[in-house]
Formats: sequence, C-alpha cells, structure tokens
Amino acid sequence: MREKNRSPEGATPGRNAMANVWKIAPGHGAEFWDVCLNSGCIRFGGSELPNFKDFHSVDQALSALEAAYGENRKGIGRGVAEMILQFVRDVKVGDIVIANKGYNKVVGIGVVEGEYLAPDDPDNPLSSDESTHRHHVRSVMWYLDKPVSIRGERRFFVQRTLARLNQAKYAELLDVYAAEYPADRHSAQYQYLAGLAGGSTFTEETQTPGHEEESDEAEQHPTEPTAFDPSAITDSRNRVPSSVVQRSGQGEFRTRLLTAAEGRCMVTGCTVEAVLEAAHIHPYQGPTTDHPANGLLLRADIHKLFDSNLLGIEPETLRIELHPSVRKEYGGLVRTTLLCGANQTPSKV
Repeated sequence: MREKNRSPEGATPGRNAMANVWKIAPGHGAEFWDVCLNSGCIRFGGSELPNFKDFHSVDQALSALEAAYGENRKGIGRGVAEMILQFVRDVKVGDIVIANKGYNKVVGIGVVEGEYLAPDDPDNPLSSDESTHRHHVRSVMWYLDKPVSIRGERRFFVQRTLARLNQAKYAELLDVYAAEYPADRHSAQYQYLAGLAGGSTFTEETQTPGHEEESDEAEQHPTEPTAFDPSAITDSRNRVPSSVVQRSGQGEFRTRLLTAAEGRCMVTGCTVEAVLEAAHIHPYQGPTTDHPANGLLLRADIHKLFDSNLLGIEPETLRIELHPSVRKEYGGLVRTTLLCGANQTPSKV
C-alpha cells in the first residue's frame, strides 16, 4: 500500500456525503497504472488535443477529436467528447476515483486532489513523460494500490473509460478489498476511504442530537477566544447513552485554525481546504479547549494518525515523528518540522 486527501467541512472525519465516485481505466488492461500511481494522477485524452478548458460544449470537444483523429473513427465519438467535459467539469476535488482493469478488477483507489492540468501546464506530472501519450491529467492521492477482483459472472464496471459509480457499488468494493486484505482493514488509508462510503468508521466525534441549530449559528458568528489556559480545563463534554464523547462548536474551532495555520495542513502542507480538519493538542474537554493555541490543522488521514498515536510532535523543536509502522508509507509526505502560521504558537501541553 502506498500513500501518495478528504472529508467535508464541518462533518464527522471520514464522512463525505457529497463526494461522487468515478471509475477510470488507466489504459487498455490498465497498462498505464504504474505511471498513474507513481505520478499521483489520472490521465485522459491524447496530447494531440488542445486544452480541455477551451471546450464549452460537447460539440466543441467532438470537433477537436475529429480534427485530431479523423471523422467517424471507431472509438472516437460523442461519448468520448462527453467524457472530456466530465473529466474537467464534473470530476471534483475530493471525489473518489477507482482505477479499474477490465470489467471486474481494481488496481487502485484514491481521492482527486487537484483541478484539471493541460499537457503544457508546468505542474502536470506527465508533461515530459514518454511512456504514455495521454497527458491531460487530474492529480490523485492514491490510498490503496493492491489489486482486487470482484468475482462473479456480472460486469461490475461499464466499458466507458470514465464513468460514475454509485455508493452501493463503492461500499461493496471496499468489502471485497477488506476480505482480500484483512490486515489492511485497520489501516488509516482504508478507514478513511470506508468513511467516505457514508458509514463513518470514526466514532469519537458525532453531532449531539438537537444541537444542529446551535452549531450552525456558532459557525456563522464565531466569537473571539480568550487566552488558552490548560490548567483551568474542566471536563464539560456532553455525554449520550452510548458513552461516546460529543463535541460541539467544531465548525468554529476549525474556522479559527484555518486562519491561524494559513489554510494548510501543518504536517504535509496540503492546501485543499475540504480535506483539512481541526485536531486538539490537549484532549478535548469542552469549549475551553476549542482554542487555536490548542489546535493543529491536519489533513484527514494525518488527523487519524495523530489521534492514533502513530504521529507525534516534539513540543520544544516541533519536530514531526512517525511511528515505525507508518514511516514507509508516510515518510516522504510529512515535513521535518511543524508548519505554523506567521502568528501561530501551538500549545506545548
């Protein structure tokens, strides 16, 4: 498994009811899967085609296809033109992407983390790659990269290169993956992807029943915090019969941290706001602990590692330390020391 980001704003970590699920074939027989995996992207459409953002309609995209490959060429038609517009417009940052091989095999699962990049874009990871001629890309964070087959006579995927996949099939696919690789079921990557299926695997934070209006109001009108004093903390969390600790005001806490940390994950530098979450340094014990000095802005999977004691921060030097069990997968992703905003001083508690 290789780490190469997502939960919506204000939601329970790992849950994203708004994400779409897409399947995309990385070439015939997934021949370009290694390129996509190693470059952190999905690719579609030959470099002979102009910038996809120039197309404002399916007809324009179709005209460009015909100019590049000839009219009435097999496999180059209106359906491909529709997929081009989907690739640019409908596939959103934070959507789930399944890399498939044929009708019943998956080679990777990830989350889209960047907008469309044309072949000549300096940020395009395939701009100089000669192993594939398809250089129109979207960057992807690949969470799972072990192959898995969906057994049975039915065709699990449609033939189209790019197509939507419903949440039910996505959940079924994750179940198949967990059965094939049971040890990976407890990994931060799998847990995060499972949360995106709609049934969150994270139980430590849930919305207290009846507090929806209170939370919405707090997020719309955040109040300025007083100085954070860890010694004055008392446990004022709400409790429900299931004994799960409840937190309110997470939206406000996160808003403050987004400002303090300048909108980036303090461990990876990720700036995709939709995947950033508020984590507490001193354990949450009520509104008093929802102070920016007691918070870290972390990408969703990094937050999970932090809460699971798989990632730590040395309080004096702010050096980031990884547990040996995740060092191989995350070692190339995290920074050496914590990234703090210009006016941000995290608590040493």
